[in-house]
Amino acid sequence: MKKLVKRLLAVLMALAMMATVLSTVAFAATPQNVKQYKSYVSLGDSIAAGFSMPDYLNKRHGKYVIDPQRIEGSYPALIADTLKVKNFYPYACPGYRSNELRFLLDNNYEGDYITQKWVATLSHLDSNTLEGMNARRPAYQNAVKTSDVMTLDIGLNDTWLPVMGAIQEIMYQGDPAKSVEQMEKDGAEASNDLDSVMKDLSVIMTSPIYAPKLIDATYKILTMSDYLENYEAIVNRIYELNPNITICALSTYNPFRDWPEAWAAPLKQAAQKALYDKMNNQKKEFAQKYGDKFLYIDINDLPPVRHDSFEKVLATGSMGMWDPHPTEAGHKYIADKVIEALPTK
Repeated sequence: MKKLVKRLLAVLMALAMMATVLSTVAFAATPQNVKQYKSYVSLGDSIAAGFSMPDYLNKRHGKYVIDPQRIEGSYPALIADTLKVKNFYPYACPGYRSNELRFLLDNNYEGDYITQKWVATLSHLDSNTLEGMNARRPAYQNAVKTSDVMTLDIGLNDTWLPVMGAIQEIMYQGDPAKSVEQMEKDGAEASNDLDSVMKDLSVIMTSPIYAPKLIDATYKILTMSDYLENYEAIVNRIYELNPNITICALSTYNPFRDWPEAWAAPLKQAAQKALYDKMNNQKKEFAQKYGDKFLYIDINDLPPVRHDSFEKVLATGSMGMWDPHPTEAGHKYIADKVIEALPTK
């Protein structure tokens, strides 16, 4: 009798394990059985815009960045093709923070002083002026209203652009009239050695006029206070515009994670805890709150980004040797993760 009971228990356990495996397989969509959608909108920054992808480089025509458009091989384009959508709105744009995306979706929100004055300069895109973004509001809001599904990928720029915006405000005394070309010329003529940088920083930090703005920008990054507020407002506004849309919210990955130097390990860990964990935990909370209308897409295991050692970046004085954007393999990985999270037909 005891042997029979043990055998029955073993059979039941085996069946339970099989059921678990089968249920996982059944609910994981594939390109062949994923639900089809009529309209898809991609909202985000340079990652979602396909920055650094071969097609992006071909279409920029000498410009640092380009206006939102379909970039072949980018994860939004791959998703659009897999879902066989009739309408695809690739509305991600390099240089955007959560502030700018919130501005585009909510006519009652006017952003901060960076939105008002410095986004065009920081993104190297002339159309990213306040007037240019204001003119885009109807298109962005209509895309959200008429889409069945979206990917929401915003946050990477929130971890550094506030400080860069504060520096722009300080360097040019609140006047964004200088052209991008002039600013690049100023940068080329400036000394980039560590002593000069530390001297400039010392002047800023000891100035009663400049220090508060830079300190405030740094505080907002370390606490992620602006981002967390903006992201919640963005999600609420999306559902206000379209209560039925499915949001695929991508996690924000640590762009410094692939630095090979041993000394960088504690810095990478500190950044993960102070910044990226806070951002992603909020998204996980929204996934619990909204259920299958808000899907958290964990892409933290993204294939390595294009990078070189920090020593080589310092030696050349060029950040061009470090590119935090996904490679072609990275975009494919992201697209696959989104498809897996969506329902089947």
